[in-house]
Amino acid sequence: MSDVLPEGRFLRAPGLRRLGLGALAVLVTIALVGSLLVVRARAASHLLLVVDGRSTTVVTDAATVAELLAEQGVLVGPRDRVTPDLTADLGTTAQVDVAFGRRVQLTVDDATHEVWTTSTDVGGLLAQEAVPGEAYVSLPAIAPLARTGARLTVRTPKHVTVRVGGRSVPLVTTAATVGEALAQGPVTLGPDDRVSASARAAVVEGATYTVTRVRLVDRTDRTLLRAQTRWVRRADLPVGTTRVIATGRDGVQEKRVRARYVDGTQVRREVRTRVLSRAVDWVIGVGTRSSGSQGSGATGSDVKITYPKQWTPATGKVDGEPDFAALAKCESGGNPRAVSPTGKYRGLYQFDLRTWHGVGGVGDPIDASPAEQTKRARILYNDRGRAPWPYCGRYL
Repeated sequence: MSDVLPEGRFLRAPGLRRLGLGALAVLVTIALVGSLLVVRARAASHLLLVVDGRSTTVVTDAATVAELLAEQGVLVGPRDRVTPDLTADLGTTAQVDVAFGRRVQLTVDDATHEVWTTSTDVGGLLAQEAVPGEAYVSLPAIAPLARTGARLTVRTPKHVTVRVGGRSVPLVTTAATVGEALAQGPVTLGPDDRVSASARAAVVEGATYTVTRVRLVDRTDRTLLRAQTRWVRRADLPVGTTRVIATGRDGVQEKRVRARYVDGTQVRREVRTRVLSRAVDWVIGVGTRSSGSQGSGATGSDVKITYPKQWTPATGKVDGEPDFAALAKCESGGNPRAVSPTGKYRGLYQFDLRTWHGVGGVGDPIDASPAEQTKRARILYNDRGRAPWPYCGRYL
């Protein structure tokens, strides 16, 4: 038999003649699936996935952006931004960016509202909201914004005028209150100055604030209350002699003056006076016993006494050589054995025993010679000047 078939006929392979139609369909299906697997394997690619600024290289065979994010476990919502769109084909995409939305409670000049941003830091939000660079912001620009939300306070610059001392001073401030604005500005407030607005009041754009200068001036003066002198007749003292019976002391009076000035003009003046220590009078005994009188019964009433009511106790030292003879005449009438009525003061210079021993004297001054008493008086004078003899010291 010839292998050549008539025209229009085809030769069937012997094996094919034995296969049924069902088996042939299975073979075709296997071939198609294999072809698809090969195509899908070839579609796998390397992509850069950026989530909130953090980059990761991924290998995926996902067909769209949505499939890629699902594959990577990245959940996005309506406030999040995905670039390119979720439906975009990854065949033409090398990078996918995801920025999560953040809710921020934003207060601008005491007005609070809610804004959404995909910025990861405060600086990006400020740029989004067009906040001026000189504004006050409660957080630094580099501070991160949490996905859970944030609160932010912004105060825009205010232009105000401060009037003080008859002049106007312009001021640009982002302070929240008038007190804070003045503390930052070129005007230094005194502790008693007054401002036309409360320190806690909010700063208002274009406002004028007037500062009234208030100054309190306190002055304290102290003056002496001069001790008076009482002169008393003493029949136990010879005529022409005197003796200090009671030591006087000047007092001190304090006067406090408080003046209030408003913008340089005195508007009030208060004066308070008090005595810190009262003056104690000097009591000076004046001898009235004449040389012919005996005992203390003679009064010498014929002796006229005219002495000043006030005098200054002698202090310091004299120029030149002191006159101890004149001092002795005043203190004791020149009697080296003179004793005061109380017995306390003794001798030419009326030493008390403590002072006498303090300058090297021995025993009782009245038992010492006039020369010895004068020697001790000179030592006392060199150490303390005329102060030990407050009245008679003037005769030195």
